[in-house]
This record gives sequence, C-alpha cells and structure tokens, in this order.
Amino acid sequence: MNLQHFASDLKSQNHFIKASFGGFQGSGKTRTATEFLIGAYKELKCTKPVLFLDNEKGSRFLIPLLKKNKIPVMVKDTTNLADVIQALQYLENNEIDFLFIDSLTKIYYKF
Repeated sequence: MNLQHFASDLKSQNHFIKASFGGFQGSGKTRTATEFLIGAYKELKCTKPVLFLDNEKGSRFLIPLLKKNKIPVMVKDTTNLADVIQALQYLENNEIDFLFIDSLTKIYYKF
C-alpha cells in the first residue's frame, strides 16, 4: 500500500480549539491563555464575543489587553456546572467565537 492510500493531507475542518493551561498559582496561566486567544481570534478572523466564565477574578486585569486588540468579551462569575453547560450551548449555536473558563478546577471540585 502506498502512502496516499494510507494517509491523507492534513486539512482544517473547523475552528475548534481545546486548550488547557496548567501551572502554579500566579505562574501566568490566564495571561498566557489570553495571548493565545488573541492570536487565534485574529488568525481565525473571529468577530463574535468571547465568553469568559471567571471564578478567579483574573479577567478584570485583562480588560486593557483585550480592548487594545479590539476583542469583545462578556463575563460571568460562576462556579456552577449548569452555567458551563449553557456556555457550551452558546458556543455550539455560534453565538460566541471562544469560551474561556478560568478556572474549570473550581467547577469540578464543586460538582
């Protein structure tokens, strides 16, 4: 069997990205994830808001960076699993371009 029958060219099928950032408290996970989000948002030519589920209160520090990059962001302070499920529905319905959860760990432990 030749290679062309064994495998195919890598092609993008959608804009779905799932990323997780780990590290100690204060190590820069939220900032690094935000820099990643900004680059992906621009590269993918997104226009819809980012939904930030924030139970770490870190999103407030990101306002200048997100405004500078003209990225619309909505925020919900929650540790409720039902809110995460609802947020995923907004993503599935194409009402938002990105879902940023900081931190999913608190939601997991509460659940």
